[in-house]
Order: sequence, then structure tokens, then C-alpha cells
Amino acid sequence: MSIDNPLQPQATLSQDKNTLSFFGKSYQVGDKTLVPLLSTRLEGDKAGASASSVKPVAIVRIEGTNVSIRTVPNRLPIVLVSLILGGWNAYWLLKMVRAWLRDR
Repeated sequence: MSIDNPLQPQATLSQDKNTLSFFGKSYQVGDKTLVPLLSTRLEGDKAGASASSVKPVAIVRIEGTNVSIRTVPNRLPIVLVSLILGGWNAYWLLKMVRAWLRDR
């Protein structure tokens, strides 16, 4: 019997039956203990359910008697804005190159 993760998976606040939250492996950094809170999305039927994605949701930091929780930011909005901005810059750069070549 392993005591690394004594908490059983629980449904998240959204009450989504296909999402489970659990604590990952704890890490010791000096006098601090860091424990990741992970969210797992399940796919398939009950007999053959398999995890399709695991992503960190928060980090629990334990230092002596102090416990703090920090959420992990979602990177999707940053990636989408970067792609849109990169496409916009490529459009105007290519438009300038076409105009420059046409005027030569």
C-alpha cells in the first residue's frame, strides 16, 4: 500500500463526471514541500476509461505550518494572441515586400 497519494480522486467543482482532480508526487525544495494539484480528463466507457489529458491546476506550497495555493495560469489565450499577432505581422510584411517589388 502506497501512502504517496493518500487522497482519492474527486470530481471537480464543475461536477463534470469525466474530470478527476488529484495530488501529484510531492517535491522537497529546501524546507518547503511543493505538491501539484492535477486535473485529468477521462475518455471512454466505464470499463475501458483512459486518461486523455493531465494538466496542472495549482501548486500547494507547504512551509512549516504555512500552506499556500497558487493556481497555474492557462497558456491558451497567450498562444492564441501570439498566433494572431504573428499572422498580422506576416500579412503586412508580405504586403510591403509585394509593393516594393512592384515599384522596382
